[in-house]
Amino acid sequence: MSDNKMQSMPVLRSKTVETLKRESRRISELSRVGATRPDSSIRHPIIAQAFKPSPSDPFPTSADTPASIQQETSESEPPETDPQATKLLWWKVEQALRKKRGAYHRMPFDKPTQTTGDKRAMAPLSIDPPSSNIETSTASKQLAKACADDVQFRDLVLHARGIRNNETDQIVLGGPYELFHTSAPAGLHSVHYMVPHPHSNIWLDISSSGAAVIVNQYLLGEAQNETEEFFSDLAKKYLLKHDPLEDPRLEETSRRTYRKSKWDDPSPTIRRSRPFPPQQHSQQQVTLPVHVVDGIKYPLPPLIPTTKPAASRPYEFRLNPDMTYYLSLKAVDHKYRDKISLITPVQFQCAIAAYFTIQFKKDKHSEEQAQNQATAASAMWLYHRVILRQKRLAAEKADPSASHFDDLKHYAMTLRGPSFTFWVTVPTMSADGTWKGCTMRKLFNANLRSEEKVMRFAQWVNEIHNWGLGPWADGFVDDVKTVMRKS
Repeated sequence: MSDNKMQSMPVLRSKTVETLKRESRRISELSRVGATRPDSSIRHPIIAQAFKPSPSDPFPTSADTPASIQQETSESEPPETDPQATKLLWWKVEQALRKKRGAYHRMPFDKPTQTTGDKRAMAPLSIDPPSSNIETSTASKQLAKACADDVQFRDLVLHARGIRNNETDQIVLGGPYELFHTSAPAGLHSVHYMVPHPHSNIWLDISSSGAAVIVNQYLLGEAQNETEEFFSDLAKKYLLKHDPLEDPRLEETSRRTYRKSKWDDPSPTIRRSRPFPPQQHSQQQVTLPVHVVDGIKYPLPPLIPTTKPAASRPYEFRLNPDMTYYLSLKAVDHKYRDKISLITPVQFQCAIAAYFTIQFKKDKHSEEQAQNQATAASAMWLYHRVILRQKRLAAEKADPSASHFDDLKHYAMTLRGPSFTFWVTVPTMSADGTWKGCTMRKLFNANLRSEEKVMRFAQWVNEIHNWGLGPWADGFVDDVKTVMRKS
């Protein structure tokens, strides 16, 4: 290093220390002035600019700035500060940022806790200003939205609503055919399942060579550290098929699935309705039914009263799962389609009775978040299904019991890279048929690193769709018809 650079370093260091002292004195003075002046607030989310004086700033200008600020010297020490006033000033900065970015936006200076790594700690129920002898408005209190990656999401959101995730007990010791009490296909799966479901072509037929291709793609994606979207696309290409879209205005009835993917449309699950394009018919023109009304809201899983007051968290269940399988609206007779949204949710004007939810993650490190998202989505859809069954029992003037809901379930899958887990969610009902929450249990856990496991994966997916288009659809259609006829 040259002698000139060596000599300049003490000078630069001295200037830096002098600058820091001046800024420290300025912030200290502004803290006291900003806390006592009624019109002082942070107008800009960038803190450095918040302290920059301008003609429109509420901070004092040279005319009313204390002399201690105007007469700064490098020898003077920073004046004493009021810790409470400084705390209040930073709280105002935080509120300005939240107002600018949205009340539920994660703050840029939120830091992960030492025990949770990347998971953020659950914020308090309300963001209150620090205690102070200075009057503050209670109107500025805001509720922060819970997220699936919150450390206490299960305790304050799921458990408070009676929603449980049992990931330790695996309730299926055999395969999918033992669970659903069906027989394994003797030949091609597509031929086997087309007999009871002639309108659907969602079945997986994976040959040995096809399974080898799938295994190779997943191993390469894992080795090259591919993204969540890559694994989502891979699954959609090889493992998660979809039926052709249908126009629900047509009168004929057919049972097909409707697959909705977050990667196809990032909009919320419940969204504004959009009319179908006009279509010419050789027969009499069919009236366009209105299934989703702007701003429509369906009941959400409620908080479950307990003997002791439990902590809870506001949660809107505005879910957008990575992938959801529904029944097509055409599974219901045409004469009921225009009014079905009055008794149960109709999504995207053409999808009803969600029965299978899928969450993708890049790797196992996000497993808990994937489970939380799958559990919340399963609970919401299952709760809607329970309400429809309760409406049927009320229409029949029957005394409800827990046994009336034994056939209601919702299936889910979490897919982390090549690893996958199948789940089933069942309702928890009281003796008088009141919703008390639900429990999601593990069915099968494996990975796609071998051809054998790829074949087993296909068996599970096919059997879940077979159940969704069969017993699940039968019960749903019967409940809708009963409620419609008797109401």
